[in-house]
Amino acid sequence: MRNYCQHCGAALGEGARFCQTCGEAVTAEVPQETPPAPPMPPAQDPAAPRASFAARNRVPLIAGVGVLALAIVGGLWLGRETTGPSVATEAPVADETAAADAPKSLDYHVAVESDLRDAPSEDGSQVVGRIERGQAVRGVLVDGTQGGRWLKLDEGGAYVNLVNLSSAALPRLAEIDGSDRVTTAPCAIRETEAAGSKEKGEVPAGSPVRIVGITAKGAVELALPGGGVGYAAKDACPTQPSSAKWAAANGLIEFEPSSCEFGAELAPYFEKASKLWPTTDDESAEEYIYPVNKTFRGLKVSYVVSGYEWHGVAFVDSPARVEAVFRKLGFRFDKDGSFLVSDDTPVSSSISATQEDKQMRGKSQLICGI
Repeated sequence: MRNYCQHCGAALGEGARFCQTCGEAVTAEVPQETPPAPPMPPAQDPAAPRASFAARNRVPLIAGVGVLALAIVGGLWLGRETTGPSVATEAPVADETAAADAPKSLDYHVAVESDLRDAPSEDGSQVVGRIERGQAVRGVLVDGTQGGRWLKLDEGGAYVNLVNLSSAALPRLAEIDGSDRVTTAPCAIRETEAAGSKEKGEVPAGSPVRIVGITAKGAVELALPGGGVGYAAKDACPTQPSSAKWAAANGLIEFEPSSCEFGAELAPYFEKASKLWPTTDDESAEEYIYPVNKTFRGLKVSYVVSGYEWHGVAFVDSPARVEAVFRKLGFRFDKDGSFLVSDDTPVSSSISATQEDKQMRGKSQLICGI
């Protein structure tokens, strides 16, 4: 057995009085002994073995749960494979039959100025707008509630009678007419303005027609009684003015800007408007209007208008369109819409937009006076 230093534990030689390692004096003989045995582990609580068991077996337990879950999922998956896909994961199948039967939008051109209606019928529907000759439209074909076919417009959803539409573009008009007439002899009507084109049919004598205008090739474009348009040689369809109420006539306005005269056909309307004036001369009295509701060279004349020292005509159409018609009649205009007349003319006349609070009359008006 060997001696050891009581201070640092180093081995001491025989008879050593000082430790060769730490220098401490060896004051007493240290009995020989072996190095202390390692300490025993502390006593454990009775519950500790169970906790230790749980910790040791946690990983196998988790692995077992995972295997069980995989087995369940695998069984469900196998069951789904054998029974077919569930509703939640089933991919939608396109209905090819429904797609084939869906109505397709078609392109047309307005053959004659027409009303837009809120239902595919002439009777029992409301007019919700108007489309002009030559305008391009797009929509789907539907059956009318009283027969015939209609086009339901893609934009706005209004309806227009198919007889007033053409699948081909309309020819350019060299002259606009717009007067309502009655045929005095049977008229052979062609489908297009081209000479020798296919005949559309025959209009009997006494039929109401509207002369839309004269095309660039010299054919007469006629709005037909049943709707739509047809074409005839310039002198091949004799007509006379229509006596029907609201009939349009080219001679409706015979305007003279130097004297503010509007012609014989409008004279009765101005007379009726003047009777609405008070018996006394009152410069502050309001203006008065009287309805006309006729067409002049494609323009809709809605009212005659009388003021204290002026009078005029109101149009449903825009100022630009009204001015264009009068330009074709030979009138000239200044930039502000005023008729150009000689400097010594005592009156002035112009075409302008209707004031905002009077737009029930229409979009424009021709006013002449002091």
